[in-house]
Amino acid sequence: MKIAMFGGSFDPIHNDHIKLCETMIESFSLDKVIVFPAACSPFKKGTVTEDYHRLNMCRLAFENNNKVEVSDFEIKKGGKSYTVDTLEFLKKEYQGSELYLITGADAFLTLDSWYHSAEIFKSAHILTVVREDDDIDDLKLKADEYKNYDAECSLLSIPIGTISSTKVRKALLMRDDVSTFLPDKVTEYIRENRLYGYAD
Repeated sequence: MKIAMFGGSFDPIHNDHIKLCETMIESFSLDKVIVFPAACSPFKKGTVTEDYHRLNMCRLAFENNNKVEVSDFEIKKGGKSYTVDTLEFLKKEYQGSELYLITGADAFLTLDSWYHSAEIFKSAHILTVVREDDDIDDLKLKADEYKNYDAECSLLSIPIGTISSTKVRKALLMRDDVSTFLPDKVTEYIRENRLYGYAD
């Protein structure tokens, strides 16, 4: 099987996250993408929203896609979420499978500074999303550099927008229309639970 890990804060998950997963599945014939909401990202001081809310929103976002699974592994583990630990978990859960790691361009450029980065390169094929405003030349140079680690890297240009979780949170706080940012079920969940300052 071809199994891809997609980690992040997902605070909240939005339509670009969803499109990214769907495109990766199609482009690389992945059998499954597993979404891992982080308990505490090592690169962020904290998240706005409680773990179980972010987990529930991810599950709602992908409930009709049988090729995407949402895992509570990192949340249950607690503490800082390191990619190498989650890949080790996947190795044990899906023995004999090909593992992939989905990243954005910014993360890709710093992968060699991540905790136990050499083990990450050894464990997974890196799939990197390239947006229109990303510098493809910089990414290609970095991919060549990572060959020193025997890393397998693929860069995929995806015509997705510029949605970010930060932008979504600001829009919710300002009571702006978020129908193009979020699936309806996620918006409804946010409204019902009064998240991100959202109120009737």
